[in-house]
Amino acid sequence: MEPAANDYLYTLAVVAVTFVGFSTIFATFRQALGGDVSKYDLLLTRSILHLGLIVVLGALLPPMLALLGFKANLIQRGASAVAGILALVLNATYPARRRAATGRPMPKKVWIEATLITSPLPCSLQMRSAHPSDQASRRTPSVLRSFC
Repeated sequence: MEPAANDYLYTLAVVAVTFVGFSTIFATFRQALGGDVSKYDLLLTRSILHLGLIVVLGALLPPMLALLGFKANLIQRGASAVAGILALVLNATYPARRRAATGRPMPKKVWIEATLITSPLPCSLQMRSAHPSDQASRRTPSVLRSFC
């Protein structure tokens, strides 16, 4: 992998860990200041934690696979597939987890927003995993390609 791509992926991992850390600290401070932490608050905190860890995994997987000697096209396909599948599973199970936490179904507005946000993911995952042929695609970091 190119050094610039590695630098980008390492920076992305650091930003994701920082974001996850701040969200967890915020939830902890809220509880320490006497605020109640509902099941829904815990669900949101855990979802942010899981999504952040998926981003970290997706950012650190390509450099690790490159160190292990895998071919560039396999690294791109594998890292994009792993990050995309994990994000898709997290988003697909969110409605059931939200219902368990709140006791109510998801509002239609949330369904629409979630669908609009996550619907491009399977398409880009399939396209990038199957056809990383053009030069621009090869120069773009795999985590970016899986979410573009």
